[in-house]
Amino acid sequence: MVEAKILIAGDSKMNQQILSEILGGRYEYLYADDGMQALELLHSEFDIELLLLDINMPRLDGFGVLEQLEKAKVQVKSL
Repeated sequence: MVEAKILIAGDSKMNQQILSEILGGRYEYLYADDGMQALELLHSEFDIELLLLDINMPRLDGFGVLEQLEKAKVQVKSL
């Protein structure tokens, strides 16, 4: 049974895989290779419960993603 949906946003496929393995098979994972793709997924997948966000990414970095979420008034919990 899937406990939650997690979006892992980062431009390293290896890091995406490592994070998935560390967190285990209880979750459904979505992957974004850059900030623009992360935003697209956040706007289309309404049941994402956790966003793991890299800071250095092509097209739009992690800070840019956070700025866009704030502008769109998207409610997110941050750690």
